Amino acid sequence: MTRTTEAGRSRRRLRFFDGAVKWCSRLMVSLLVAAMLFPAIVVVAISFSNDSLLRFPPENWGLGTYEALFSTPKWGDAVLLSVQLSLVTAAVAVLLAVPVALALRRTRLSRRIVSAIEGAGLVALVLPLAAYAVALYAVFVQTGLLGTFWGLVIAGVLISYPLTFLVV
Repeated sequence: MTRTTEAGRSRRRLRFFDGAVKWCSRLMVSLLVAAMLFPAIVVVAISFSNDSLLRFPPENWGLGTYEALFSTPKWGDAVLLSVQLSLVTAAVAVLLAVPVALALRRTRLSRRIVSAIEGAGLVALVLPLAAYAVALYAVFVQTGLLGTFWGLVIAGVLISYPLTFLVV
């Protein structure tokens, strides 16, 4: 009888411990999600400000920033350029990453070689972006790509390729 009583107590302790771990992990995930969403929420809230200075929370609410965005031609051109760059960059990154990922999954090469190739493709994730930018600047000055549409696309692809490869 003592064995069943001890077994019952240990099961209850394990259930309690499991419940506590679940509750703590849900709390941690909720806090992490809130911390990740907070900057986006602040930016959206500030975008509805009519104040001359950026401050959170805004004192005067309105659509002044959106009126300036859509009424000034320079902002419209900038938004159009951003959309074009993002579409071309995403297309090129996907067109490069998907075939490489599929080839590495279906290859007959040894696992060590495949891991080395994958690591080389993901090395850009560990490089500091500032160092990456300085190197790209030097190369783009020499090749005449500095300030051009295709130079920005190449820079975007070089930054987004590792993430695209990782997701695929």
